[in-house]
Amino acid sequence: MIRDFAIAGIILLLSAGAAATSNAVRQVRLPWVREPLPATPSNVRTTATAVEGESVTSAPTATDAAKPGMIKIDAVLEHLKAGTAKFVDAREEREFVEGHLLGAINLPSSAIYKNIERVLGAASPVDRIIVYCGGGDCEASHHVADALRRDFGFSEVLIYENGWAEVMSSGRFNEYFATGAEP
Repeated sequence: MIRDFAIAGIILLLSAGAAATSNAVRQVRLPWVREPLPATPSNVRTTATAVEGESVTSAPTATDAAKPGMIKIDAVLEHLKAGTAKFVDAREEREFVEGHLLGAINLPSSAIYKNIERVLGAASPVDRIIVYCGGGDCEASHHVADALRRDFGFSEVLIYENGWAEVMSSGRFNEYFATGAEP
């Protein structure tokens, strides 16, 4: 019996060591202790108005957070031209620095709670937010959109699902392209 506990202890120590080593070599390390969430805003608008090319749900709920609205390229360009939305880039900081939409706020999906003040300082929960990432199979925009709706009370969060891949391939965003760490 003591031998079984010793083997279990050794396996536990080896597993913990493997996890620590894996985290140490990651490009973006996971925190050992979760940071406390900021207080959520209380002035949340409960209705949303859609423009052509987008679908919007009402106040955030558990089911809404799992399927926030989507937006297409023409509506994205319309919002960029009119300045009627805040853009959030869910890609990692190094990708953001290499290129992003003009005025976009970088909120990497790997560090949402660490960097949320960037968004809270530039947008209110009643602003329309369009979140994008690399496009295609990229899930970062979905994670960021879910957190904005669920944890921070943003009611008009849309996902530009084709994201950065379409921005680069379409040739329609040239006047809205920026580089560097600043929005």
